[in-house]
Amino acid sequence: MGKSNLAEQYPDSMDTLLKLLDPENISDQLKRLEEIHEVVELAWERNIARIKDKPIRYLLVAEAAPWTPNGNHPRYFYESLNGAWVGRVLRAFFGQHRFDTDEESWSELANRGFLLVDTLPFALKYITRVRRGSNYLNLLKASKEYFIEKLNHPKITWDENVKAAFAFRWNGLRVMEAYGSEARLPNGHEMSFDESLIAADGSGYTSTSRLCDIWGLPMQHHTTKRCRAKKSSI
Repeated sequence: MGKSNLAEQYPDSMDTLLKLLDPENISDQLKRLEEIHEVVELAWERNIARIKDKPIRYLLVAEAAPWTPNGNHPRYFYESLNGAWVGRVLRAFFGQHRFDTDEESWSELANRGFLLVDTLPFALKYITRVRRGSNYLNLLKASKEYFIEKLNHPKITWDENVKAAFAFRWNGLRVMEAYGSEARLPNGHEMSFDESLIAADGSGYTSTSRLCDIWGLPMQHHTTKRCRAKKSSI
């Protein structure tokens, strides 16, 4: 099997990644992962243009674009805002209001100072059993530079009081295990990570009310009462 683009970009991750793929279909899976990765990175750069000169106040640490077996538009947050999970994030800022286009939503999220950053560049079909395993932890460790490079993008401006939240329970727990309790931003500030920043409900997926609680946002979809903000010390 020839060296893939993913192998060239993430050589430290490949041994572990291959252990998570179907051994009978590795070439096809790698090809599809590369297709998704290319779309995701282009969408990420489009969003960088939206947030230029707008300080980031709300950082959502997520996992990766979901696996899709085919199609030109993978279900990445900055490629398409379809899906129930995305709606939970949007409601934290806009309540039940919906904009006419995805572009309007992305632009308004940028105006609010929101940014989503994934911890993995590989759009695998992660499940809880996988996330709890050693290969997933090793993949996070080997892919740490992917996450750090996103945080250090030269066109991102960080608000001095930025608050972080983890979108998913098991990804958040394993990220903290892989990275430790802190991450440094380009301005020299340290983000402290702990379980109080996991914005997931009992399902393990993002909860609108937990995001409001962590970020101190008003619960617009039910009441104007402001949620108690959790600290994300920086």
